[in-house]
Amino acid sequence: MDIQGTAFQVGDGKLLTCWHVCKTLRVQERQAYYYANSRLGDQEAQRPYPVAAQFNFIDPRTDAGNPLIDVGMLISPAIHSEEAPYLVPKVTWGDSTRLGVGDRVVIGGFPLGRDLFFASATNRGLVQPSFFEGIISAIIPAIQQGESRLLQISSVSLGGISGGVVAEPSTGKVLGMVTSGLDSEGVSLPVTFAIPSEVLQPWSDSISYKTQDGRTRR
Repeated sequence: MDIQGTAFQVGDGKLLTCWHVCKTLRVQERQAYYYANSRLGDQEAQRPYPVAAQFNFIDPRTDAGNPLIDVGMLISPAIHSEEAPYLVPKVTWGDSTRLGVGDRVVIGGFPLGRDLFFASATNRGLVQPSFFEGIISAIIPAIQQGESRLLQISSVSLGGISGGVVAEPSTGKVLGMVTSGLDSEGVSLPVTFAIPSEVLQPWSDSISYKTQDGRTRR
């Protein structure tokens, strides 16, 4: 097993993450899976669900792919049943255009990837997300054509948290997605960058797909 990053559910079978996470999955020789909450009898469990498709961000300004915006989508029409319930609700979006310098946020995801997963002595073999507090330290404007605004957050971004959420602490509404962070000689620094929800939500809401039984999911 090789855990590559974080994704969060934005619709029925639609998981948002970074495009660099998707690209890593594409070069794997084995089928890509993601782990999601379910139940095994009366106990909470995490089950693997296969990724059926993945694609990169389509910029509504040009109707074409945009490599300057590190966003991708995983499609996985997970089947819910009483024996194996799928217990992952989609997120609620917040308004990133209202954010300002000094506003508090939390970032969440699965830092350290496979290293954390295999630390079974401490987490009993279950992957659980970690959350970090931070503040908006800057809002970086788009400079080149095709860029989007970026949120700069005073919080550490460890490997594996790419694709994690940036959320309002009081409501949990998603304000952005973690894309990268800074480090110095292998030590993570408290500087994290995120794409705001004003970019993510319109694109993710526009995506629909059909399942094998002909149903349309959004």
